[in-house]
Amino acid sequence: MKIITKAVLAYLMTAIAGSVSTYSAWGDFSNTNPSGVWKYGSVAIDGAVGALDVSFTSMPTFQLNCASGGGFQADCWQSSAFIAKPNGSFGTGTVSYVTDYLNLHPSSAGDMSVLAFTAPMADVFTFLGEWADHDIVGGGGVEVWTALGDGTILAHNTMPAVSGPIAINFSQSLAAGQSVYFVLGFAREWTYDSTGLKLDVSDSGTASPEPGSMLLVGLGAAAVWLKRRAYAR
Repeated sequence: MKIITKAVLAYLMTAIAGSVSTYSAWGDFSNTNPSGVWKYGSVAIDGAVGALDVSFTSMPTFQLNCASGGGFQADCWQSSAFIAKPNGSFGTGTVSYVTDYLNLHPSSAGDMSVLAFTAPMADVFTFLGEWADHDIVGGGGVEVWTALGDGTILAHNTMPAVSGPIAINFSQSLAAGQSVYFVLGFAREWTYDSTGLKLDVSDSGTASPEPGSMLLVGLGAAAVWLKRRAYAR
């Protein structure tokens, strides 16, 4: 009886606590926009990271099939701000495309490339990854921001023309539907600015359980009570 009770109680605790969900910017990349918790877009003026909820524009030029050996212009790169997913690790032109990294580039007009994560429920989310220079030939470098939609800047860095990666490692409490924006803009001029973004997000697993989970908890508790009644007889 003790073994059965402990097993049921362990199940009930798991149901109450919930489970951790993870989201991969590279693994979840899709030809739809938005795609689940992710959306791909741009901001029209370089450096303008205020009020991103308002200034964010959905991007028509994100590239699902950035293919090794494919046409560089068609598969991997656009003159406007873009986001591309390489189908493997390979070099094309002066750019190194790397598995697990989306490739972002600003536009010649100054538009910034933006990846946004939108919280599916209220929780504390942990963001892990990095920005990485994937075109180390030259150029003027890039600027990268992490910000909330109201313009609250969580991080801001300048990456020189040839630079090491910049780590992303923070936790942020978000309301359901609230977005965190990862923004890439050029520093002085827009050439050689292809930048890799690796990003994985996980929730805490402690958000309020679904109503169905609470029903299971109630049924489980009832089962324990009935078993105790049966053994008592």
